[in-house]
Amino acid sequence: EKLSAKDPKTIGPYELVARLGSGGMGVVFLGTLGVKRVAVKTVRSSFLDDPGLKGRFQREIENLKAMNYPRIAKFLDSSIDEDIAWHAVEFVNGPNLSELVKSEGPLPEDQWWTLAAQLIETLGYLDSLGIVHRDIKPSNIIMSESGISLIDFGISQDSDSTSITSTGLVSGSPAWLAPEQLEGTTLSSASDWFSAGSVLVFAAKGKSPWGNETSMTIPVLYQKILSAEPDYSGLTQEQRDLVENLLDPNPRNRKLPKALPKYSGATTTSVPSRKTSTPLKSTSKRPSVPASKSKFTFSTKFTQFALVAALVIVGSLGFFQLTTTSPVEVASEQNEKTP
Repeated sequence: EKLSAKDPKTIGPYELVARLGSGGMGVVFLGTLGVKRVAVKTVRSSFLDDPGLKGRFQREIENLKAMNYPRIAKFLDSSIDEDIAWHAVEFVNGPNLSELVKSEGPLPEDQWWTLAAQLIETLGYLDSLGIVHRDIKPSNIIMSESGISLIDFGISQDSDSTSITSTGLVSGSPAWLAPEQLEGTTLSSASDWFSAGSVLVFAAKGKSPWGNETSMTIPVLYQKILSAEPDYSGLTQEQRDLVENLLDPNPRNRKLPKALPKYSGATTTSVPSRKTSTPLKSTSKRPSVPASKSKFTFSTKFTQFALVAALVIVGSLGFFQLTTTSPVEVASEQNEKTP
């Protein structure tokens, strides 16, 4: 999307060349510095008067500064003053997982295992820093030629925090939340692991383990996450063994695997370990169901996605709702498509 007449031409050292998305809270721009392309997230000055929203943005910046990992957008610069708050992160080219699956279909099994390994490694790294992302979902995973990039740390926080905001709303995107996020109990890295399990089912089946999230009301969706058996149909036994552990309703029982059976690359054994906070026990219990043996053979063509995807790290409570067709989506407090 072209810059509007009211948009600034520069922010900090970056020349702005396009809008990547906009919403009630601000605008995300594509910027350049020489040959370097970056995503610049801005917050409208009127929102800086709200201590809670300003604090979220400051915490997001601090978390970005603390992270140094190849599968997380690199923090570049930031500024917060009375007129504008912004930060810039590196740019990554590629569709997000949601767009890729909706366009090409479920991932072939070899690509699925690569996704699983890289996502698990990244979550292990966040766990080592004590950072809970809180919004792991397909649209927050960029699928580039060099591997995945996890984006959107706008509602991330330290472990030992609860999921309910000061307004009593649940932070995150409904279809991908963990039971403890809905129950308002203590969050830990295991909350992200549950969300990752749902994402991996989506990558294998083309829909979440709770059904088609776009056709269910939020109360029905929440009830399924809290009490229903996940739908593992279409997964191989090895895939199911992995995600079934991540989707255990009791966060104490979830474990990140140290190696994956069908992935020949690096494993999570290289990720530093950290003892996560002990979350409260979930009240949901699920029976076991037989696994399906079917496999996917759909072919993925990354070259069809020569689109610009910016690494946009966004806040909660409706921080941004992207309005372009750019392959970047941002977090929402209530619904992935709710402004």
